[in-house]
Formats: sequence, structure tokens, C-alpha cells
Amino acid sequence: MTISNAISERELLHRLREGDHDAFSSLYATHHDALYLYAYRLVDDEDLAADFVQEAFVYIWEKKALLHIETSLIAYLFRTVRHKFLNLKAHYKVRTDFADHFQHYLDEGAYVVDRNIEEKELFAQLQTELAKLPQKMSQVFNLRQQNIPDSAIAEQLGISEKTVKNLMSQTLKKLGHTFKRFVFFLFAY
Repeated sequence: MTISNAISERELLHRLREGDHDAFSSLYATHHDALYLYAYRLVDDEDLAADFVQEAFVYIWEKKALLHIETSLIAYLFRTVRHKFLNLKAHYKVRTDFADHFQHYLDEGAYVVDRNIEEKELFAQLQTELAKLPQKMSQVFNLRQQNIPDSAIAEQLGISEKTVKNLMSQTLKKLGHTFKRFVFFLFAY
């Protein structure tokens, strides 16, 4: 920038701070194209580049009274456009991260809900099948679900431990094919 250009720019900035529309129009006409090309290289989108340039000039106009530019106005405008770009990039990252986390939550939530529904349905089916079993078999099964040892079950029902094991084995065989997954789930822990 030559000395006369620097003086001219300082004069325009001074007039701009005072609210001179012609000074603003002159700054706009002088720097618009260079800013647009810079913004376009950043975003590779014509509309977005035009928006960045417009927002930079709107910012200059709105903050005209507070402007304290140490370097040239064009350098200040380039930084303003770059900050707009970085803010947009950060905003997109936040939105993308949120969308990813939300989708994960939905996927995980659907799995949990599906699993809970499946477990309730299996439990209801198990209760139906247990009701069909002979009384001693269902009693042994229910007591075993409560983690009561075979010796305590035998004592409570007045039968031998071997009978408890046999009844449990018969119960599991009867429920086996239908409830293989569920029985494993119940006794896996």
C-alpha cells in the first residue's frame, strides 16, 4: 500500500466512523472482490462466500464507531471473513457431533427398548409354560431363580438334593428349545 493509499484509507475510516455512507460505499467497492475471492477459496461455495463478505461489511458498518484498526482495512476484513469461516466450521462440527451422538443415543435406546420388550415377552411366555408344569417342578425352578442352594430347596420341599437336581434338569429339558436364550440369560450370572 502506498503512502497516499494509506492516507486515503485512514481518511475513509475516519469518515466511516462518523457514519458517512459514501465512505462505506467506497470501501465496499474497493475491497469487495478481493474479499469474495478469499471467501470463495475458503468455502468453495458462491452463496456462502457472498454471505461471508456481506457479513464482514455489515459488521464493519455496525461497529464503525468502535473500529480500531492497527493494520490495513483489507487485512482486517480478511481476518473478519476468516473468523466467520472458522465460526461456521466450528458450528458445523458441533452440529455434526450432536447429530452423531443423538443418532447413537437413538440406536442404543432402540436396542435397550427392544431388549426390554423382548425380555418381558419371554418372561411372560416362561410364566405361562411354568404354569403348565407339575407343581414341584415349577417350585424348584422358582426357588432356583432366587439363588437358593439345592440343599435349602430340598429341605424346604421335603425332597432329596438329587430329586431337586433331577426336577430342575427335567424342567430345563421341557423349556429347553423354546427358551434356550432366556434360560441361559437367567442362569448365566
